[in-house]
Amino acid sequence: MRTTRTVRMNADGATLAGELAVPRGASALVVFVTGGCGTTHARRERRVADLVRRRGIGTLLIDLVAIGEPPDRSRRHDVGLLAERLEGVLAWLRTREKTGSLAVGFYGADTGGAAVVRVLSAADLEGSVAATVDGRFDREGVALDALDRPVLFVVTPDSEHLERHTREAYEAVGSDSRDKHVLWADGDDDAVYVTAGWFESRLPAPETRPGFAPGAATRARPVEPRESS
Repeated sequence: MRTTRTVRMNADGATLAGELAVPRGASALVVFVTGGCGTTHARRERRVADLVRRRGIGTLLIDLVAIGEPPDRSRRHDVGLLAERLEGVLAWLRTREKTGSLAVGFYGADTGGAAVVRVLSAADLEGSVAATVDGRFDREGVALDALDRPVLFVVTPDSEHLERHTREAYEAVGSDSRDKHVLWADGDDDAVYVTAGWFESRLPAPETRPGFAPGAATRARPVEPRESS
């Protein structure tokens, strides 16, 4: 049974709201964060979360902008602020009976991707993995050279302007990480299936694996370097 419930938590002094679902027998959970828009309202992230849950993995969709804060875009683009609040989310998960022992994966989009990388670079989270979609790695304060966890960078056609920054981020990942990949997706469908498959292949399998039909095969492919003009 995959019951999704609304949760509230205190993270770095801010009250955050999210949607938590932990399937029976789950051994892992994926935390979804975005920067440019609220995660709980992001259509692509909801699709990935649905596929992940169908594979027996828990999900937490969390908005890192606090309840009651004014809609100030500067907060959603402050990687340091988002990272501090994400650390608070992790601390909250560790105190909960149903999530405290689960392996954790991270999905980050926009500046949420940069916040995920920043947290994983500094935290000692054994078994953790990350996937970013159209991450804003052009922002300050992202220490990729310290990242040693499996990481997938995905770029969609709507964010061609981020391709160079994403490739630079991929190349900057610490030499201890041998499980790093950068992919160019044909669109949102590709991004959804690639990231869901990434989490299934890297995170611990549930005690009872539900049946899953992935649908259309992904057409995502490695990002090829472009000729400089």
